[in-house]
Amino acid sequence: MSSPMQCNAGVAGGEAAAAKPRGGFVFYPRHYHIDQTDPDKSFVRGARYDGSECVVRLRPTYVARSNARDTAGASVPTLARFAETHRRARTPCFAMPDNARGGAGGVLLMEQVSLDSKASREHGGVPLYTAKWASVLREGGDMPDPVIGFGYLETGFAPKLEESARVLQGEIDSLRRAMLSRGATPEMAQQLQAMLADQLSQRRKWFAAVVMEPRDIATYASTTKGELAQILHDVLVPRTDHGRYGMALLRVRDGDRVLAGPSTQVKMDYDFSGGFVKPYEEIFDEFLRFGGGAGLISLLQRDPKLCLDVIPAQRINCRRSDAVYADQILVSDNGAWRPGKVLRTYVDQAFHTDFSENFHVRKAYLYAKVAVRIARATGAGLGNDLMSSIHAFSAPIGNTYCIGQTGQPVLTLDRGIDEPVHSREAGLAAGL
Repeated sequence: MSSPMQCNAGVAGGEAAAAKPRGGFVFYPRHYHIDQTDPDKSFVRGARYDGSECVVRLRPTYVARSNARDTAGASVPTLARFAETHRRARTPCFAMPDNARGGAGGVLLMEQVSLDSKASREHGGVPLYTAKWASVLREGGDMPDPVIGFGYLETGFAPKLEESARVLQGEIDSLRRAMLSRGATPEMAQQLQAMLADQLSQRRKWFAAVVMEPRDIATYASTTKGELAQILHDVLVPRTDHGRYGMALLRVRDGDRVLAGPSTQVKMDYDFSGGFVKPYEEIFDEFLRFGGGAGLISLLQRDPKLCLDVIPAQRINCRRSDAVYADQILVSDNGAWRPGKVLRTYVDQAFHTDFSENFHVRKAYLYAKVAVRIARATGAGLGNDLMSSIHAFSAPIGNTYCIGQTGQPVLTLDRGIDEPVHSREAGLAAGL
């Protein structure tokens, strides 16, 4: 059987979208100091993900406060609210004296943080950070641990368009041809965006958090059908449990160049008609027949220069069927749904004007440092873990197929003769 091997890999930039840095860290509160007269003087002492102690002040910007006031159901996070422990507390995050990773206390995500070296001296040299935002990842020990790592939000659509969506697709294609042949006007660009929003609203859609495990990337020089079946079994099956699904990104590369065409993914799935997780043997058979598996094996056996990287991952489905857990994923605009900032974070900028693409096929997903809040299902799915929310606490780092074992993008994605990213929009005015 093929054994993991080392292949040379250079350092390259990947395809990260341009974005302002959004540094942050996972935080375990140990003691809240709340100043009832001046909220800016409140702080919380606790530990970071690596166990190091620090102090954090929370000071949302004026813009963030204004946006929260203008958004239905939104509120500005405050340390005073996190410190509340009474029965009607809306956003509690329980502090414990020894709270740390793996402990029984609450978990926060501190976002857009900056170190205040001068103020740190006032706390005995313990680092003091100012955060512009914070989110509760776990209220207390009776809730599931959040999932922390490198990941992205996967977008899924029903494979077939409804009749109204098919008619609209024809109109979209006709308008695009007109924009390419006669030139795009601002009015045409606006009309196209409205039509794309209408189409997104009409399509059945779902989302899932994908958290990759780059440290466990294994590389193979070649493989047979039987060998690949065992390799993928050992990745997918152990990671499928309690409503979570094992997944692997299969990266074909020549040195430090990833070949986009044959690179693909395979994942465990649920049989909704039968009400059970599909057997692995069925998953692998479908992968060989419909997911590019047979061609992948043949390509690796024909060309000894190529390597196969197997990147383990785990998928966690969103807790709602339509996946609108917050206005940040899909934003309602004049009766139609448009992609919100959370959705755009994990997709290459070239696709931000059209979310009708198959991002898996187009290799368009970007990954970041993510924290996934977990909800435990009730009713028919009792005990299953579902994604309650996903938070990026870094800027997009790179294309998912370019990730290295440290989490940094160390490879270059080569699309070869494949259609360039969003080429059908190339040449259009108004940024389309």
